[in-house]
Amino acid sequence: MPYTLDQGKKVLKDTIQFNLRHRDYDRVNKIADMYTRYTTGEDVQSLLRRFTPREDEALFAQRVNLTQVTTGAIVNALASPMYKVGRSHASKHITWEDKKSTEEKALTLSKATNKFFGKKSVESYLNTRMVELDCSDPNTFIVVEFKESVDPNNPKVKASPYPYEVNSKEAINYLYINNELQFLIVKNDKHAIYLQDQVITGEYYTKESYYSYSEALLTNQEWLLIYTDDKQTDIKEAHLITTLDHLGGEIPAIRIGSNRDLTTRGRTCVPMIHAAMPFFEKSIKTVSEFDLTNCLHTFPQKIQYDEVCPGDFEKGIMCNKGKITTTNNFCPVCKGSGWKTHTSAADIIRVRLPKDTKDMVSLENYISYKGPALDLLEYQKKLALYELPQLAMKAVYTSELYSSDNVTSTATEKNIDLESVYDTLKPFADHYSDVYKHIVTMIASFIDLGTGIDVHHSFYKDFKMKTVSMLLSDLDVANKSGAESYVKSEINKDITDKLYIDKPDELMKIKVKTRFYPFNGKSVEEINNIILNDITTKYNKVLYANFDYIFDQIEAEYITESVNFYRMEGNKQAEIVKTKVNDLILEINDESTPNDFGAGTENNTFPVI
Repeated sequence: MPYTLDQGKKVLKDTIQFNLRHRDYDRVNKIADMYTRYTTGEDVQSLLRRFTPREDEALFAQRVNLTQVTTGAIVNALASPMYKVGRSHASKHITWEDKKSTEEKALTLSKATNKFFGKKSVESYLNTRMVELDCSDPNTFIVVEFKESVDPNNPKVKASPYPYEVNSKEAINYLYINNELQFLIVKNDKHAIYLQDQVITGEYYTKESYYSYSEALLTNQEWLLIYTDDKQTDIKEAHLITTLDHLGGEIPAIRIGSNRDLTTRGRTCVPMIHAAMPFFEKSIKTVSEFDLTNCLHTFPQKIQYDEVCPGDFEKGIMCNKGKITTTNNFCPVCKGSGWKTHTSAADIIRVRLPKDTKDMVSLENYISYKGPALDLLEYQKKLALYELPQLAMKAVYTSELYSSDNVTSTATEKNIDLESVYDTLKPFADHYSDVYKHIVTMIASFIDLGTGIDVHHSFYKDFKMKTVSMLLSDLDVANKSGAESYVKSEINKDITDKLYIDKPDELMKIKVKTRFYPFNGKSVEEINNIILNDITTKYNKVLYANFDYIFDQIEAEYITESVNFYRMEGNKQAEIVKTKVNDLILEINDESTPNDFGAGTENNTFPVI
């Protein structure tokens, strides 16, 4: 049972006064900080490690400047299957115990959920933010908030609810008992504790601003006063305690993460991609070495015989290893290098041409160019850019299906790989459903539709991650092999889901019409055979022959601002379709009865069509 109002006030005041944090606060912030850097690649200095025995500060700084980490690309590849979860087919429906005005309630709730995140729906919001937050800060909470309605004629109606994301740093104190959230305390510009039916805030005031209030106002407010000493003679700061009723029936907050952290015995979460963490660290080290080698050694090195710098005899400058022998200052001739030849790439070494060509010596004896050893570079490149990302993918999904250079040899291997991916994604998908149900339930409560509501949402174990081309190939095989109609029907459903994934209203319409379409899954030849041999009902014949006409009539009559045929309950939809078909059958019978297709031909009369 979540904390009561009195318990909530006490834990809020204790948290403010004693600066309390939940027991795993440091751990969750470390996770968030680390994975945010993995994901974004920012703040490279904190990700790299200095090779102390052979690398001074200057060399390390040089390596930092040259390094371009690739962990962001690895995270993006690992997150790709997670994004597909939200686009997979899910079983979902919303019902109320009170069946009255169900359609009107569903339509009102749909309008609210479709504008949850600006102009985006709850599902559109979760499809991206669930993945982004799970990969970077899985201990983030999503809190459903709302603003009071400003309509004086209808004060109970609240404005459209919206998401408020509370990251690990802001969620300073919370408690779970038996996997049920008891309270959540958030600290931003003020402290706030979220309870089952209330939100209690603690707003900070200095001693001076506290005393600036009138005595009358002070007596009507609840304050938490923090003193500088135990005798409570001098106020250090004050916090105005305010209680607001949200009456949602449950705490309007839910945590994003689905992968329990074994280090905290499951009290907190780590990203779903946490199994790849060792490969992130190895990638940073390897990429750093590769970038350094690539920048400093992938061009021909000039190697030549050279003379030490003698100094400048005319000016009395004697050079000894780059320094003037008399003053120990740097030699102005060689700039302290100790060598006679300048190091600029534009320098030309001139050798005096001898009078006799027999005295000429090959310039190869004076200078030589050596290229870098490419074996090391190829090894570093292969390890950093190919092998480590593939190992990271396999660590998370126990599969190589999503590796860029992986070619699955057989359909059986492909299915096995997909099953491994599905097994990994199942906990994430289940929690996605939990988050969706929680958000929709809270939205319904905040717009006064929460009484007796039941929100159902669940993904099938098969996340339907095959591409359209793969599904079309499956359909072709099914047709050629003479597979049963229900098999082909399921493949067609999967293809439809893929094609209309970004058009949910159109997809819903197609699914409803498919449910009523007669002879579904049959080929044209099979349907013609059924009709010609009269082995089906007249109802099915009329519905098949006039399918589009019937649904055009239904849409014209049952799609308005307050009613939508495609959102109705299945039984009511079936009644409407049945009525339309039977009316059409009666109409056809009435038109054919007088002559019955041939009667009266002796009087040269014909049936009216």
